[in-house]
Amino acid sequence: MTYLVLLENIDFRPVIFSSDYLPRIPQELVEHIADFLWDDPATLGRCCLVCRALLWASVYHLRNFDTLRISSITSLALYARASNTKSTSPFSRLKCRIWISDKLHEPFVHLFPMRMLGCNVQRASEITISHVDWTTSTRPHSHFFDCLSYYTVTKLELTRCRFDGALDIRRMINALSNLRVLELKKITVRDILVTPNAPHPMIKRNRRLKDIDLHFPPSELDRWSSPDGTHRTSLHNTLAICASQSSVTRLSLDIDYFESCAHLMQFIPLISPN
Repeated sequence: MTYLVLLENIDFRPVIFSSDYLPRIPQELVEHIADFLWDDPATLGRCCLVCRALLWASVYHLRNFDTLRISSITSLALYARASNTKSTSPFSRLKCRIWISDKLHEPFVHLFPMRMLGCNVQRASEITISHVDWTTSTRPHSHFFDCLSYYTVTKLELTRCRFDGALDIRRMINALSNLRVLELKKITVRDILVTPNAPHPMIKRNRRLKDIDLHFPPSELDRWSSPDGTHRTSLHNTLAICASQSSVTRLSLDIDYFESCAHLMQFIPLISPN
């Protein structure tokens, strides 16, 4: 939208009243009006053209509206209600990113796509999911993957997440039909190693994924020496996820993903084109 493009050229100085004799609108009321219109930047932008005091109070909402930040069940409910309201059209027109971070004691990400349908956020380009732990009793329902139909999303980032198996990640990849870039940052994939090129029979595979980036800070890596072998299994499973994506043409990762040169040489044929 035009008002978002022009934000960098707007001087957001504090408002100066032209006369001390005229009544002033209380700052609390101005901020309340701006907060009330947090989910409709088009209307908020028009109001700012009328009243400079509202422009100063609205700068936070206007500059951050390109990213929908969801960090609690409350914020998820707010965005879900706004996106499901037919009169709230910006969600269907505005290109945005979705950033969602789970809570350890009040997990809610497993409800995300059922509450906030992809058809109501039609121009989301990226989804970032962080701090998910699906190795506990909190597990996503099968409808989670059915409803994760954000067909405009081209990039998925998973950060500091724990998965019970590789299948959850593969189902997310396949649910996002236009996904082209996958970023995995310090994820844990435990339990059974997934055999490359063995697709789940009930899942339609993603054929558009081209780039995968793996990030695992060396300072936090246990160099394959954990007593119970959890790091070894997790890293093997993560590599297997990459190898199972036959459409990928670029894979970026740290050499610490491999325990030896022989391990690296065994992995290369798995990702090489036939």
